[in-house]
Amino acid sequence: MKCNFKSQKLVIFYLVLFMVFHTTNLVDSTISLPTTYFPIDDWRRATLDEFGINSTRIGMMNNTIVTQDIGVDSIHIIRHGYLVYERYFEYYNHSNLHHLMSVTKSVTSILVGIAQAEGFISDLDEPVLEIFTDRNFSNVDSRKEALTIRHLLQMRSGLEWNSQDVPFLIGTIDKHDYDLVTNISNWWDLFPSNPVIDWNLMIHSPDWIQFVLDKPMVADPGTEFYYNSGCSHLLSAIIAKKTGMNTERFAKQYLFDPLNINNYTWQNDSQSLSMGGFGLWLQPNDMAKIGYLCLNNGQWNGEEIIPPDWIFDSTQDYSPGSGYGYQWWTFYDSDHESSYYKAIGFGGQYIIVIPDASVVVVLTSSEFHNSNPNALFVSYILHSIDFDFTYTEPTTSTPVSSTSTTSEVSTDEPSSITDTSLPSTSPQTTSFISITAIIGFVLLIVVKKKE
Repeated sequence: MKCNFKSQKLVIFYLVLFMVFHTTNLVDSTISLPTTYFPIDDWRRATLDEFGINSTRIGMMNNTIVTQDIGVDSIHIIRHGYLVYERYFEYYNHSNLHHLMSVTKSVTSILVGIAQAEGFISDLDEPVLEIFTDRNFSNVDSRKEALTIRHLLQMRSGLEWNSQDVPFLIGTIDKHDYDLVTNISNWWDLFPSNPVIDWNLMIHSPDWIQFVLDKPMVADPGTEFYYNSGCSHLLSAIIAKKTGMNTERFAKQYLFDPLNINNYTWQNDSQSLSMGGFGLWLQPNDMAKIGYLCLNNGQWNGEEIIPPDWIFDSTQDYSPGSGYGYQWWTFYDSDHESSYYKAIGFGGQYIIVIPDASVVVVLTSSEFHNSNPNALFVSYILHSIDFDFTYTEPTTSTPVSSTSTTSEVSTDEPSSITDTSLPSTSPQTTSFISITAIIGFVLLIVVKKKE
């Protein structure tokens, strides 16, 4: 018996419904593929000029470094996911770990943001003393009771702190003290004890947390910016307290492992707590990964490592005139009408992120008597960048050995860009058509039997 028109319409309806539903699923399963390159194993390589950076001006910078005996150890420039410049100077071996000094502070800030996103820290406005209820501190008053995690992040704690570190250090270390940035074993012993400098007193004290929170208050928290490495160390203590893990272990699980950062050292204080304000040692290439993570709003190879809101909040200026966010320094380039931010460490350590140019710059140095490394960035690197340069992700690229300095863009191997459209003869499509045909055939048989 022939199936009637009503039955035919019913079969067609079910087939169309099935096709629409499963076609939608096929499309949804492909649009989430990452299109931004991430250096899982190594950086892609290209030349400066290929990516809108004036190689002549960078050459002038190199000449200045050599002729003026500026203690720069390494320079890396990343643009659009390409390592376009990599140079090591003098005695620095690129495989060595380098002391980040206060760049550590910015990494600690990132970890606070991750801890909040993971639910370990519920409120940045939580009073600090309420986190350390197992301790008794000196000089407690209403102002100290009002001190919060957010105040520590912004360096607006109100705690008394003599932070005149640089003049003191200049008088005690050599202009190019390479041992200070490469000798991991108790480098702080290189500094003699000083009865005036709080940073120095802290590192020689038996309990750094106690030392910092015993200090008297000299201002209401949140009202005045004053640079205080003790604040950063308290942030590390809070991470450990909230997560039940030492900060280094927390960093390994939530930051270093996802970025494939395997070679590092994070030193501890006298109580075996990771130093929050300094004490982290990385290779320059891995410093660049952290900058690139921030450039990409905390996203890494399709995974959110840092909430984008945390990157934004960390790079705002909470103390006009100081240019300080959440342990990051903020800047404005009037020539290009562009904002950028830096992690800065004593002696010339920098992770610099320039979002409007899609650029990350990493400098490591052993220059302890002036700020020449920063002047190099402003005078040469920043002003070598063509902010109007437009870039289109190529369809193929080839990573090159990390020992080379620059390379031509290669097109021999597939890049991380994936064509999200399914070819008509793909296995998924073939399977889908076969299943649809079978269901249609079964429905026709059922209808015929009923009739």
